[in-house]
Amino acid sequence: MSEKIIVDKRCCPVCGRPTVLAKAISETGDPKDAGLWYYCICGIIFNKDFPDPEPKTEEYLKKYRDFKEYELIAKQPVRIYAPIIEELTMGRKMLDIGFGTGKNMEYFKERGWVSFGIEKNKDTKETDRIIKDDFESTDKLYKSTYDLVWMSHVLEKFKDPLSALYKARELLQENGVLYIATPDIDFLYGKPSGEWTHWNKSDNHILWNTRSVKRELERIGFNIVMCRRNYYSRFGFYHDLHLIAQRIYF
Repeated sequence: MSEKIIVDKRCCPVCGRPTVLAKAISETGDPKDAGLWYYCICGIIFNKDFPDPEPKTEEYLKKYRDFKEYELIAKQPVRIYAPIIEELTMGRKMLDIGFGTGKNMEYFKERGWVSFGIEKNKDTKETDRIIKDDFESTDKLYKSTYDLVWMSHVLEKFKDPLSALYKARELLQENGVLYIATPDIDFLYGKPSGEWTHWNKSDNHILWNTRSVKRELERIGFNIVMCRRNYYSRFGFYHDLHLIAQRIYF
């Protein structure tokens, strides 16, 4: 693992403050493969360069499907959090953003939900419930349509995450719910940065701590219903945060 402190100047894409402290992290141990990450006092770490915008393919998703425990792990977030969400909203219409393998949509359907999804994967096949497009730029979604917007490990990939969160709010019914799972940089306080598993310069753009996500959601117009730190890989990822927020409707 190669680590070094580098001094440079760049403005934070969330709060706009200039920040100068960065760290180069190499997942392979080769310094040439290091990604440059900037730390901002607003509570985020951001990638010097926006990740490769090239959409993933079916081959990229195959590694998840081939994982022995994938079915059990993929179902865990829905099994744990759907009952909470179903207590918050009467409707049963959900949108899964960046749905990947589509398993979450299947599991919600089993619970009686009407499931929709948007995915920019090259191999995505459009249907009346599936949109092949980039969530940040698409105009194919309609306001006040969904009771749940599900964002599992996509917030860290958005080029303009605040605009994406505003957009998600506008897509929700007046008491709709937003679910977010995203890497939690607060875990870096308890372990060497090289042991944290989310340094992925090719995929991730902005990494958040719990306080920063909650702060921005409250500014946008959400009530935070639940927020927890996840230590366990039984959810498919670990060292991330899970958050349920409800659109303020009174």
